Amino acid sequence: MFTRSAKFVVVAILLGVLTTVKSFAPQAPLIASVQHPYVPPTTDDDRSPCPALNALANHGYLPHDGRHITHSQLFHGLIDGFGLSYPLATLLTFGGYTLLRQVPPLSLLDISRVNGVEHNCSLAHNDIPWDHEYPRLHVTADVCLLNKLFADSSDQRTLSIEDVARARVRRESSPEYKNANVTLDALHAEIARGEMALVLGIFGDSNEVSLDFLKRFFLNEQLPDNWRPRATQGLVKTARTARKIRAHMDSLRKP
Repeated sequence: MFTRSAKFVVVAILLGVLTTVKSFAPQAPLIASVQHPYVPPTTDDDRSPCPALNALANHGYLPHDGRHITHSQLFHGLIDGFGLSYPLATLLTFGGYTLLRQVPPLSLLDISRVNGVEHNCSLAHNDIPWDHEYPRLHVTADVCLLNKLFADSSDQRTLSIEDVARARVRRESSPEYKNANVTLDALHAEIARGEMALVLGIFGDSNEVSLDFLKRFFLNEQLPDNWRPRATQGLVKTARTARKIRAHMDSLRKP
């Protein structure tokens, strides 16, 4: 019924739940600019291709140097920084370790391992050959790709679910992708949609998010001033938004 890898993911997540149950005491949301001010990384700090994790490190929710991150630190960073529900934070934490085939602790640079959590057809990063396991330069967002993403905004004020779907279809059908030695399997396509579903839900209203915020988020990897999670971002809510993105993508691809 389940593949070996799927069973491994389930077991890892269940073990993660057991090890983090002791930490399930609710806490008041922290104001990022007060308790967690923005401190840009230095050249000695590790960063990942994920602007969300980088922002957590830049604001001190994760170790600022991006190294020796335990599962507990990642779990609590996702909850305190982004307001994720416990089930979703557990899934992302232990699912991430499983995809990376990584034993804690990890470095943010580990996230850039090809076809782990990282994937091709990113809206912010260039595709990379399959034989480059740790592409350090890949952790920096590509300004040209970001400008194309921002240009997909229908009103030049926000990026909506429909805009995200348009951007993903454009990226996945680009000549650079079709002609390069890269792949985007079903799992990583789902991850790609889930990433933007999280951005829409955490920083927007699940239907759209401010373009000004996105520019700051992707370019500076910085949270908004006086930021604190406004609501809990749960697994069901995220999956629902990801399905809407996929539905719009399917509609755009119809002849």
